[in-house]
Amino acid sequence: MDSITLLLVAGILVLAVIFVRLLLYIWERMNPRSAWPTTHGHITHAVIERWLGDDSGAYRAHIAYEFSVGHFIYRGERLRWDQPVLNGTKAEMQRVLRRYPVGRRVMVHYNPKDPHECCLEI
Repeated sequence: MDSITLLLVAGILVLAVIFVRLLLYIWERMNPRSAWPTTHGHITHAVIERWLGDDSGAYRAHIAYEFSVGHFIYRGERLRWDQPVLNGTKAEMQRVLRRYPVGRRVMVHYNPKDPHECCLEI
């Protein structure tokens, strides 16, 4: 390869790295929860409830967990940050509960400024 081709390839690689870093920066700015710290917690409650109390066949997974930050114990119920209530068919909710049985150790994502804002999945 001649020097012009090498410079061109090097320039393209530098621009690609800059572009990827820019995308990561934008992603973190748009989704600050992706930078939240995690800590160990455990599931304290996991049940399936009929959603809206009707016969529509919709169910809700109600999962609660505890975790500590510093000397304080916090409780959370949010499984996914983008979905405050997780609902679906009974079979779907049973699959969720198999992932999160009572007593299971889990990683909890939390807002370092307010650990009451927490979830198991970002």
